[in-house]
Amino acid sequence: MPEKMLVNLTLLAVKEELKTYKLTKCPRQEQEILGNQNSARKLFDYILKRTPNIYAVVTEETVKEKYRQISKSPQQKKQIEKLIEGGIKQLIGSDSSPQPTLLVSCRR
Repeated sequence: MPEKMLVNLTLLAVKEELKTYKLTKCPRQEQEILGNQNSARKLFDYILKRTPNIYAVVTEETVKEKYRQISKSPQQKKQIEKLIEGGIKQLIGSDSSPQPTLLVSCRR
């Protein structure tokens, strides 16, 4: 019997949407922010904290199928895209002010 594992499907969806956003919709200033590993991580955490996380118990063979089911949701894609844009605005604002407006304390 294949081994089952718990997978955060939202994590996979956010990674994919960030990648798509960076390649297709990202202005130059935002590309610089996303190119910075620390800023990109803060943005990733910002989005995950504000997105309902969907977990599934899957086998290695079924993880892609489950992910495709969740990633096809237009509502989720739009929600993640809005969070990307909002998070980038927060990061840009924190670069120009002495106190950061985006606080992240996730450990992964």
